[in-house]
Amino acid sequence: MAHRDDPKKDPALRATLEELLTIWEDRPSALASVGRGRKVTPARLAVVLSLAAHTHRLTRAALLLSDAGADLEAVPLVRGALEHGLTTQWISQYEDAAVAGFANEHERQRRNFARTLLESGLRNAEEVAAVLDKPPAFEHSSADGAARSFQQLCGDFAPLGPQLYALYRVLSGLTHAGPAIVDSYLRPGEHVVVSVEPNKPLNDNSRMWILGVSCMWASRAADMLDRDRPHRERLRAIARQLGTAPVLKLHPDAWIRRASADRQARLRARAAVVAQPDGA
Repeated sequence: MAHRDDPKKDPALRATLEELLTIWEDRPSALASVGRGRKVTPARLAVVLSLAAHTHRLTRAALLLSDAGADLEAVPLVRGALEHGLTTQWISQYEDAAVAGFANEHERQRRNFARTLLESGLRNAEEVAAVLDKPPAFEHSSADGAARSFQQLCGDFAPLGPQLYALYRVLSGLTHAGPAIVDSYLRPGEHVVVSVEPNKPLNDNSRMWILGVSCMWASRAADMLDRDRPHRERLRAIARQLGTAPVLKLHPDAWIRRASADRQARLRARAAVVAQPDGA
């Protein structure tokens, strides 16, 4: 496969991306100091670090494909890096409510899958029924909706949310079987001509920028969990180079929704205590 280099490619973007990968890969496997005057639960720590790690691995894999000339084939990895980087920021900002929403969505999908298996006549119905009978690990969370809908998750960020989701949709169109993939292989002319190789879907600078902001946001989310913030200043400088914010702020509506859900949870807890019989 011939590699078609972009004549307008900015080598500084690739250098910045390589620096981001190095910053992450040089990070210790466990944070030496967690939190700064606030509690960081093991669940949030595990989710943020795991998603941040995967963001960087997807980025490294996308670079391997694009360097080999497989630009269209790299798009699903670019899309995945963006999704993981944004989700990492969302969980970092929304804190434990987001972890609950993240877990609730996983449980919802497992239950739906179990129902599908039962409807298909699966023999091991008892095992599937056990999944349906299992009580949820977390109560309803204010983040359940955003965990279920990536559009709502992006909408929780202000003011970049709608633009980020639009970018995600463009990448999705180049990921799933659909017209955008077909168009990539068609060549203009009087007759239908289908090439054995697709057109280049993204220019090099766009791809590098998307991967760069994804890694920067993921790494910054992990850095915020470390009391010493070891890479804060460098990541802020890289964010300026990329022309974006180092931390994505939640929209006021998201804070209001979270505060309302927290208030309802406290009321339910008080009601449960009042409802307990004497001597319980």
